[in-house]
Amino acid sequence: MLGISLFIFILLLIATLIIEYKLASNNTMENKNNRQRIYTWWVITLICIPVLYIGGWAITLLVYVLIYWAMYELSKLLDFNFNSLTIALFTTAMISYHFIALSFNNEYGLFFIIPFIIYLILFYMSKAMSNITDLHRSLMLVLCVTSLFTIELISVLCNSLPYDAGLVILFLFFLTASNDIFQYICGKLFGHKQLAPVVSKNKTYEGALGGVVLTTILSMMIAPYVFSVNILIAACTGFLIAILGIVGDLNISYLKRRVNVKDAGNSLPGHGGLLDRIDSLILTAPGFGLFLSLIST
Repeated sequence: MLGISLFIFILLLIATLIIEYKLASNNTMENKNNRQRIYTWWVITLICIPVLYIGGWAITLLVYVLIYWAMYELSKLLDFNFNSLTIALFTTAMISYHFIALSFNNEYGLFFIIPFIIYLILFYMSKAMSNITDLHRSLMLVLCVTSLFTIELISVLCNSLPYDAGLVILFLFFLTASNDIFQYICGKLFGHKQLAPVVSKNKTYEGALGGVVLTTILSMMIAPYVFSVNILIAACTGFLIAILGIVGDLNISYLKRRVNVKDAGNSLPGHGGLLDRIDSLILTAPGFGLFLSLIST
């Protein structure tokens, strides 16, 4: 885990030096925003890496913080009233889901699949209905909860396998974030044809393709050292994370477009809100967890 942590810190240091140099020569709003993005990445990294080093209860705590933070942002986006009663009911349901899932003795396939079932239901509901209904709101909350909780299931699954849970989750986070960054860079350099103009004007086919290719290559370089797989499985892992990351990103972008907002919040300077940062993770986490459980059987 030390190796990949140092690699991340070196990349952040290089990115910081580059953006500071660009700001010194060209003090534009885009460069200022990119500086904010990088500084926020520093904060995220300095929080997540120690948590993943500790593992166990620290990962569980991180998952619950992410879930409640995401719920808060979703409730604002969807105009969903969270009073003391709904919070109490939500907490009870969340804890119950936790213990039910963990009672399956590492047979977590169903719990990795549940977010995809909910996603498909939401997809067809969105196509069929012009307005966001109460059922739509509730299913969005359930999707977010079940997706983020798979991070905890990945941790528990790794503890039953010869894998370092913190390292595997760090790999998932790193590849998911790298995919977003690769898409952004490739889109800026080569992007011409919009991927989904109605949902996100900044997404291009060239950016998406660049993200998929570079994320797959990065996975081929790192995955064999993280959970002892061959190059083919490593490539499939990167490809899967890249594709699911794009779909998850577009899903949140579509939701924001439906409610006419640019960002889900403002808690992460340069990124928007938490949902803007973890939109890809909503599908990459359960997808990676399912893939990991299948290749480990």
